[in-house]
Amino acid sequence: MTDKEFIANTINYYTEDKNRFAIDGPVYKSCDRFCAIGRWIKPESYTREMEQFVHVRVLLENYPDCLMDEVKEVSLEALEATQKLHDGVLHPTKMMYPMDEWYEAQYTNFLKEWELY
Repeated sequence: MTDKEFIANTINYYTEDKNRFAIDGPVYKSCDRFCAIGRWIKPESYTREMEQFVHVRVLLENYPDCLMDEVKEVSLEALEATQKLHDGVLHPTKMMYPMDEWYEAQYTNFLKEWELY
């Protein structure tokens, strides 16, 4: 999967169903829900100890082989940017109402930056 494919996949996954967001965030996994990165952690690799590494970079430094093969080629920059988008703009608490101008600008700028707009 390319960076753009990963970002588009994440946006589609969470905007199609707001119930997919982890409910006790920020966490990689909460019951049967996951954050943008957590949904790509191999089930057999996941441990509760991962939750102490809230930044993707630190998670991957401590668990370098924890992500599924489908996203092995996605850059760290794309992983980090997508997690920020997931937490800061796409999260249901932000999307309950029509986006205000600030969130709309953040989302549009993100899409432009990644050439998805």
